[in-house]
Amino acid sequence: SKLESLTQMRDHACELQELLSNGRPASPERVGRILHDGWQLKRGLASTITTDQIDEWYERALAAGAWGGKLCGAGGGGCTLFVVPPERQDAVRAALSELIEVHVGYEVHGSRVLLPPGD
Repeated sequence: SKLESLTQMRDHACELQELLSNGRPASPERVGRILHDGWQLKRGLASTITTDQIDEWYERALAAGAWGGKLCGAGGGGCTLFVVPPERQDAVRAALSELIEVHVGYEVHGSRVLLPPGD
């Protein structure tokens, strides 16, 4: 019964891959909109995907100007990622002021070990 949602989510992943790896700068707004659509689909898969608190934070971010976002992580931990135009970032920060902000950036080399084993 969830096949259509899963198919759309797969198509979103393919579109994001194309947007982010085709050698041209991706449209941040398009990335945000795809993440938003994907989050809406994911929420429909099961009642345990989200909580009322997560939904409130997400809606506050959108109302403050975010284009979209995604819940990252699982099992009661993780973070939310939002794509926000520069001119709306302060408003989103204010709307979510009780949360901890973690700055992220694009990394061309992917994941790397920062500490040698045993440290």
